[in-house]
Amino acid sequence: MKVSPVLCGQNDSRRKDVEAAGDPQHVPGRSVRDDRPEGLQLTSAIVESVVAVGVAVAVAAVVVVVESSVRWPAFTTSHVLRALTTVGQVSAIAVLCAAVVMARRQLSVPAARLRMKLTRVLGWIGLSGFVAVTIGMPLAASRLYLSGLSPDQQWRSELLTRFADSPAWQDGTYVGLPPDQSAGWYWLGGRVAVVAGVPGWEALKPYAIASIAAAAVLALVWWSRMLRTDIAIVLASVTTAVAVAYAAPDPAFTICLLLLVPALFAAWTGLRGPAGQSATAGITRRATSAAEVWARLVGVVAYLGLCAAFNKASFVIATGAVTFVALLALTVSTNRVAAIEGWPKWQSVLGRWLFMTSSAVILAALAWSTYLRLRGIEALSETEVYADEWGATGRVFIAAIGVFTAATMIRAISTILRRPAQFHRVTAAVAVIGVLGFSQHVPDVLGVPIGAAYTDTDGDGVRADGYPVSSVAEYERVDAAIIDMTRRTRRDSVVLTGDTTLLAIYPYRGFLAQSARYSNPLSSYDSRVQQIRNWAALSTPSELVGELDRSPRPAPTVFVLRRSGSDYLLRLASDPLHDNGGTRTYTTISFPGALFDGAEFTRTEVGPFTVLVHR
Repeated sequence: MKVSPVLCGQNDSRRKDVEAAGDPQHVPGRSVRDDRPEGLQLTSAIVESVVAVGVAVAVAAVVVVVESSVRWPAFTTSHVLRALTTVGQVSAIAVLCAAVVMARRQLSVPAARLRMKLTRVLGWIGLSGFVAVTIGMPLAASRLYLSGLSPDQQWRSELLTRFADSPAWQDGTYVGLPPDQSAGWYWLGGRVAVVAGVPGWEALKPYAIASIAAAAVLALVWWSRMLRTDIAIVLASVTTAVAVAYAAPDPAFTICLLLLVPALFAAWTGLRGPAGQSATAGITRRATSAAEVWARLVGVVAYLGLCAAFNKASFVIATGAVTFVALLALTVSTNRVAAIEGWPKWQSVLGRWLFMTSSAVILAALAWSTYLRLRGIEALSETEVYADEWGATGRVFIAAIGVFTAATMIRAISTILRRPAQFHRVTAAVAVIGVLGFSQHVPDVLGVPIGAAYTDTDGDGVRADGYPVSSVAEYERVDAAIIDMTRRTRRDSVVLTGDTTLLAIYPYRGFLAQSARYSNPLSSYDSRVQQIRNWAALSTPSELVGELDRSPRPAPTVFVLRRSGSDYLLRLASDPLHDNGGTRTYTTISFPGALFDGAEFTRTEVGPFTVLVHR
């Protein structure tokens, strides 16, 4: 009788325990095989995902609450938060290391099942804690998220603020327009802000941290179903660290990025079709039945739907990557070697790919239906993937490939060594040191976004680094003046202002977005600018009122302008196409003071601002 080389040198009781686990090729880190019916396995996977997300959100919430309960010095002016970030990262990585060690232990079947449950929980806690500490601790002294209220983050805060005010599917600035971007993540954030009882701009930080932590843990659950448990933990941890370092300022994109690599692996294994039991040995775990194959394909479709709802750029990247994987699978399936490897016929691969593609297109059409109906086919050409998004995606892919390559090489080398245990200890020590080193480097990579969170003045008029605040500190008085003068709810007032950060903090509707780049294409930004210039060229209040009443779009009922002598200035911003606002330029439109001198307008002076309300 042929004896598995893995079992050579083991006693009979150990061999029986391993064979009882259902895997004659058992290796350390292999999960105990689930022999339940396919329907129960799928239900188990869904339940596990829900529980894992719940654990991640709870851990992130605890970390954020603890961080915000202490009055910390600013990260940019003190080393206290940097030191605490390192301590937190080391603690989280220690928990992950414990999970890896526990996953590699060889025990009897009952003990192995308990071990795997504990391993999963430790992995979830360690990974979500790592995300919460790495992002949250450097921001502990600020209520703003990464990048503060910079142009990109101002747009995100504005949309979240709008959904916190009302669940209606709407643009972040304009009245009566649907979002031109995938806004599902922001809509959910609005519901979270309502439940938490905080304004949208303030909810952005804890909501972003918790949702990124949940995505990282969900990726770990997905990996654990397709890889050896210890490898899944290592892979999820490394890719999470890289994604946080290079994509965290855009939370919706980061969520989709964390799930991209496991989705592609699921697509690859699903397109290959079911495999025999021998395919479960080693690092990866192939689908062993048609039901499991289709479960993986449906998971990929659900992921593409998530991308369509959360972030258009990630949807473009994900669909392109899945298509590339499918083309590769088609190429391999038509090769002679495919018959030896047990590949299905190319028609089966094509059919599975068409199922994923058509389903993804349907989900995307549903997610963007309102905007597509108004914009038409032109909407399909508007999505752009910027260099930083491509860069983050490439880095995550390289990190994942690196982990796979290292794991394969270590496994191959250990088979020819007399003392593989010692080799494993050395490689594990090197890996831990490498992860710790990179983790401590993450705050440096995020240095500019972290700095902006401390230098920008938040919605309560506070600058977290203690330096003098900007004119944003006057917004609370501006808001009070508008409400007192209009006697309307904020959502019922359309505001024209060049200080559009006001719209990110309070849910007023705007007449003009911060710049053309951040303006909904349906809004006709240039036409609105020309309309404002025409108003500024008028001579009397009655002429201005007449033009406002005849406006083809909802006209402003409130003007928040800056004074310049006897005139009022409206500042217009212009952004380079591939810039985040760091080099934006400004022009001004000057309104003669006489335009607002009539009885048709009421006026209040607030700091550098003048609030003018059309009665």
